[in-house]
Amino acid sequence: MKNCTFPWTGMTIDPQGYLTLCCMIESKKGIFNIHISDVDSLYDFFYGEEYEKIQKSFDLFGWNKIKDCVACQNDKKQNIFTGYDDSQRFDPDLKTLQYLELTTSNTCNQQCVTCGSKFSSQWRKIEHYFDRPAEKSYSLSANDLEKVLEILPDLQTLTLKGGEPFADMRNVQILESLFEINPFCRVVIVTNGVLIPQKFLDIIKKYHYNFELIFSIDAVGKKYDWIRGTPFDKTVKNLELVFNLGIQVLSIVPTISSYNIRSLNEITEWHNSLNIECNLVWNNIVYDPRWCSPIFTMTQKEIDSVEYLPMEIISQYDHSCKEELERNTKIMNKIRGFEFNSLQ
Repeated sequence: MKNCTFPWTGMTIDPQGYLTLCCMIESKKGIFNIHISDVDSLYDFFYGEEYEKIQKSFDLFGWNKIKDCVACQNDKKQNIFTGYDDSQRFDPDLKTLQYLELTTSNTCNQQCVTCGSKFSSQWRKIEHYFDRPAEKSYSLSANDLEKVLEILPDLQTLTLKGGEPFADMRNVQILESLFEINPFCRVVIVTNGVLIPQKFLDIIKKYHYNFELIFSIDAVGKKYDWIRGTPFDKTVKNLELVFNLGIQVLSIVPTISSYNIRSLNEITEWHNSLNIECNLVWNNIVYDPRWCSPIFTMTQKEIDSVEYLPMEIISQYDHSCKEELERNTKIMNKIRGFEFNSLQ
């Protein structure tokens, strides 16, 4: 068994259009430093020399020695389910592209405090308040979209991310093309659940046995509103809506941050009160930005004092991150129009 199969089985097109192995890769321009617009064929790229180089590196050093894989390495230290673990569902001996993680644009309808303009177009409006340069808005070109459609037939899993995948109607075209030629492909959509257009609902209902939907819900009520910048109730309604479509797998995956670490029990209690079958999965913790991460903003004593913690967290406390957290919280309070501390 390969220690990570993605060099032999997977490809990710990130929110700026760069080609990489998975979403955990740290490099700003992916592990290859190659944009989708720079290649003529994703098939040829996958079976070409760039992937061969990465495969040799992984065989020689192992995933835990590759510098771009530091996020998975950190997750392993924290005993968290990683991209490395997820890769084990795919067979490297098949020598085919089995997994594609696709972001067609960074268009998003939320402005989560733990995010930034690389992943959310909404953050471009406020990035300057935090003294950070805004990433450009990105959208896959028509020519590059054709390259994606060419690699759909062999996939076992297609994962759609964002931005917000339901905010880009071209994902309807991708799903329609996929099911026409590959009707048994598993489709994972990671969504904030704020808005799901009818065309998506129609496809999900028709192919409900193919779909796994992951809702990113980090808090309950007004805490959610502050962390994500949109009403909690709207997301809950859509969670119930897709459940009633008969979806195969429905999950809630909270992102653990410095803002919700002391109220994770509220998420669990709310989840347990739902009248729908839905998994609650604790496998996501903020690393970047570091000032949002309890790993860097809390001492081990503070972490150990948390009443309910569904995973082990090992502190790498950095006082400068704590100071930045306090400063940026004041900025976001002004943007949201109400104080986060008032919700504690």
